[in-house]
Amino acid sequence: MRLRQDSLGNFILFLFIITGILGTASNLWSNSIFWGLNGGIPGYLILPRSSSSSEEIVLRYKRTPGDVITYKQVFYAERQIQLSRPEYFKFKIEWTVKVATVAIKDGHHLLAIQYNREKVQMLNQKELEKIVSPEKILEAYVEQTDFDPQTVRVVETDEFGRNLNASYYYNEMFSGLHPLATRVFALPGRPLRQGMTYQVEAEEPVTFTYKGLIPWLRGELHYFEGEVAGGKIKASFFKESGLLESLEYYGEYLVNKKLVKEQYLYSFINKKQYTLEELWQDESINKAVLLASLNVDLPPVPANVIHSFLESFDKNRRRLGAAYCALKGIPEGLKLDSYLDDSDPVVSFNLAKALALHYSDFSQIKRIAENPRHPLQVRALNFLEKSTYFLPENLKADFEHIQQYIYENRDYESKINLSLDEVKQILRFMKPKQTARGGFYKRFIRNPLTGKIHPYYVYLPLDYDPKEVYPLIVYFGGGDGRGDQALVEAYQQLLKTDEMAGYILFVPEAEGMWWEKASEKAF
Repeated sequence: MRLRQDSLGNFILFLFIITGILGTASNLWSNSIFWGLNGGIPGYLILPRSSSSSEEIVLRYKRTPGDVITYKQVFYAERQIQLSRPEYFKFKIEWTVKVATVAIKDGHHLLAIQYNREKVQMLNQKELEKIVSPEKILEAYVEQTDFDPQTVRVVETDEFGRNLNASYYYNEMFSGLHPLATRVFALPGRPLRQGMTYQVEAEEPVTFTYKGLIPWLRGELHYFEGEVAGGKIKASFFKESGLLESLEYYGEYLVNKKLVKEQYLYSFINKKQYTLEELWQDESINKAVLLASLNVDLPPVPANVIHSFLESFDKNRRRLGAAYCALKGIPEGLKLDSYLDDSDPVVSFNLAKALALHYSDFSQIKRIAENPRHPLQVRALNFLEKSTYFLPENLKADFEHIQQYIYENRDYESKINLSLDEVKQILRFMKPKQTARGGFYKRFIRNPLTGKIHPYYVYLPLDYDPKEVYPLIVYFGGGDGRGDQALVEAYQQLLKTDEMAGYILFVPEAEGMWWEKASEKAF
């Protein structure tokens, strides 16, 4: 399988322009090497002068707050249209990905990541129109494109890049890389020697081999090769910074007995240092940074920035702007009057909540709580009656003790005699102590029956507030029981149906099929 030559030429030209190195023969040569074809896969033409050393190497990421690293992400896929036919749907999707280091504390790095989709193409639509109905072509196209064009996530990592909060990028479920979606960028945490192998533990363990250092015009690179999902992975990291320079994947596998062929490229463009003001002004990263700011102590966001979010045509931008007002405070000088009746119920709810919490104005939130037609009426009632914002002061100490007793298995002896009514009141507010952020999460458990590692998926609304009470949806995907596909199916309905806004979504994964005993018992 090959990328079309004109597409490849566009990629090369893009890198020439974006890195600002068009015009010198040496740099022209460097990019020609980078984009050389290796068995039909865009990748490295490995230079023969690879260096070797007997010294053990420990790789670590070196980041500083304000770093913004820009990557190009390209996904190319061929999907067989029918079991009985040899033709394929052929897609190419391109993103510009920005990774901002928001904060570093105690060796933990808080990263705001924004995936900005730039282009979606069905490469062979004219050929398909001769053999496939327009409805089938549209269905295949929508399957690849019916997502937020600016996807954001917040990842907490250590110095090895290991994902500490299980943040998940749900678009990667389309690729055979899906078993590694939360772990593939992690560096090995132990010393390496050239030729040494190690495993990245996931649903399908992946074996990587460290190939050593290779010379490069941008500096030496640590180079790795591995195998996953019927394919191969190549990855390289800058020696000086430990930053990912390139990740390539090629694979072929079956989905519902249909053949899928894929290529994936994630490649470094540049690294810049931003001021906080520059972060807020850059729309290709500020959406992710605002999500990160909801649960980290950053300087207050200026009123003009929140104003731009509330004015946006992007529903999720407006939701984040309103959530900031509710969770962090209303920026000085920002007037909310014109936004209180926003067409999106999540926006109007959060702005009403902001007025209640920060201005002690409960009129708007009570109006929602009394309106049976408002999609978030129940959430407004729960906010007023069950959120820990309104836990009586005299019950807070006992609340914390009972919370630890219930959720952390700690012993509890009350120092005062609680009445039955006080116990009922405390339990009405009861919830686990947590500081989770909105977004997608992929966590792992080991099936005690089979010993296999299993993922499960969680979606928390972008405006998620640990002090509120939320209803929970548990969704079992059909077919082969893949949790990542079920997650996307259910999320799309949550996104389109405002009546379901504000739910926590929990999606387990089957061990085979859901009707098999191993899956039932494991769940």
